[in-house]
Amino acid sequence: MAGAPLFGFDSNSMSLYLKGVPLPVTKWEILEAVKETRGFVSLSMSDPLKAKDFERYAWLTYDSEEACLNAKEILERKSLPLYRFAPVKSAGVR
Repeated sequence: MAGAPLFGFDSNSMSLYLKGVPLPVTKWEILEAVKETRGFVSLSMSDPLKAKDFERYAWLTYDSEEACLNAKEILERKSLPLYRFAPVKSAGVR
């Protein structure tokens, strides 16, 4: 299925999905955490969801499957104030 990606996210690309990003965590804090992961291409975030206590979702896209899996391992060990990363492999990552 071709078309514009949702939130700038393409599920067929090498992406990590961050679910339940609390409102206090900023896009800039996530970018700071991922800047050392090689192959990083982009970050997309949802608007806060009122029905989910204003949590958000984020997608991190990488340039290869290897870079994506490496980033997942790095981000699983990182934390931000009040939040620990729990990245999930997206459909494009095996």
